[in-house]
Amino acid sequence: LANYPNPFTDRVAISFSLPAPADVRVEVRDDLGRLIAVLANGEMAAGPHELLWRPAAGSVAAATYGCTLRSERLNLNERCLLVLAR
Repeated sequence: LANYPNPFTDRVAISFSLPAPADVRVEVRDDLGRLIAVLANGEMAAGPHELLWRPAAGSVAAATYGCTLRSERLNLNERCLLVLAR
């Protein structure tokens, strides 16, 4: 699980690769563990994937967020930092 750019201002790409088809859930949560967004929730094919998170302007604060990928065989976490655009 990787994200770029990091830090980001308006969008971040979250990339990962699945070794086999899987039922996958990818979430973004704040530092308090509150669910901010669900980027994927369902069956995905084996191979590389990229999801884009574009928080709506004013919907979230500049902060560190956790991206989590969960499936039957995977539980991956990565941090991403949202900064305010000047």
